Amino acid sequence: MLHQARPLPADWQLLEASGERLPFPDASFDVVTASYLLHVLDPDTRRRVIDEVARVLKPGGRLATITIAPPLSTPARVLTAPVRWAAKRYPSRFVGLLPLDPQADLERGGFRETGRRRDFRGYPALCLLATRSG
Repeated sequence: MLHQARPLPADWQLLEASGERLPFPDASFDVVTASYLLHVLDPDTRRRVIDEVARVLKPGGRLATITIAPPLSTPARVLTAPVRWAAKRYPSRFVGLLPLDPQADLERGGFRETGRRRDFRGYPALCLLATRSG
């Protein structure tokens, strides 16, 4: 994706880094985004990434996440069951299709959910906004 980026303003830069070890000082950001990331991580890696996001956010800083939305209704669960089965059975190929509501992971990481929206244009998406405690 770094090679796909359009030219940036002169004082901006793109960095490649692990979400588990961000190259930034503690409490250095007001906002962090994680779009279509958390649902592709295994639970231990997801915990470490959320902890690292909390580390680089200022107290009261905000985290905006987008994940694949879990189906709510019985018909939606039935219709999406084959996709969820494939994502669990063949994670190396289909993990990006596995739904996730990261609220519990975020709360465990010291975040308080402040907003939630589901969107069904394109992928069924769950958008969460959370604030770092402290």
